Amino acid sequence: MPPTIHIIRTAQGAHYTRDSGNIEYHDPVLTKEGYEQCTELASEIAGLGHKFELVIASPMKRSIQTAIAVFREYLRSKKIVLLPDLQELGMYPGDTGSPQGELERIFGTDVLDYYFVGPDWTDKSPGSRSAFSSLFKRAHLARHFIRSVARTYRDTDAHIAVLTHSHFINYLLTGYSDTSVFKFAERRAFRHVFEEEDGLNSRLEETPDSVARREKKRLDAIPKGDYYLPFGFKVPEVPTVAETEQPSNSWMFAHKI
Repeated sequence: MPPTIHIIRTAQGAHYTRDSGNIEYHDPVLTKEGYEQCTELASEIAGLGHKFELVIASPMKRSIQTAIAVFREYLRSKKIVLLPDLQELGMYPGDTGSPQGELERIFGTDVLDYYFVGPDWTDKSPGSRSAFSSLFKRAHLARHFIRSVARTYRDTDAHIAVLTHSHFINYLLTGYSDTSVFKFAERRAFRHVFEEEDGLNSRLEETPDSVARREKKRLDAIPKGDYYLPFGFKVPEVPTVAETEQPSNSWMFAHKI
């Protein structure tokens, strides 16, 4: 079985909150709600019973915080690999990261691998690797990196986690048919599908189990039983076909001809 790639959107950052958050908040950190989302995701992942071979994350603060909060067991023996190509795509301060020195002061070096974090990784000016005009190329490079890593675990039941951001996910998962937006700290599982014999081009395809799990969550979220709309209007539960009487055609014979 080929390796499974778990694509995860980072938890809620402070730029999403009404009180202190806006897009001008530079490299925002997680909110209290964001950490609660991490707790839920950590519980979900623990329930999988999988051992993760590698965790790759965007070097933005909220992504690093999400990875550290969720993958505590993994961090007992391994480091999170920071990959700048996974950073968010916008040009605003809220979509721009911090220099490596600042990240090291905050998070240290014990649990993070900064090998790919260069001195210009936060540069989004025209012509730079992270410029908006280079977005498709950056997404391709990120897919290529993930694919290359996955190949080292070929024919094994390896699990690799990739933490990135909502808008960039749309470009990372090119060809992905499901257009629904990833929720905060949402995880979906994928495997590589090679579209050419030489394997140079590939895309990530969601696994059937992942699709089924999301559909179950969607159905479970639908209210069951009677519930009330605003102003106290009661909405009764819709009966199933088995609970209703079969239609009768007796009305056709109600009157004599």
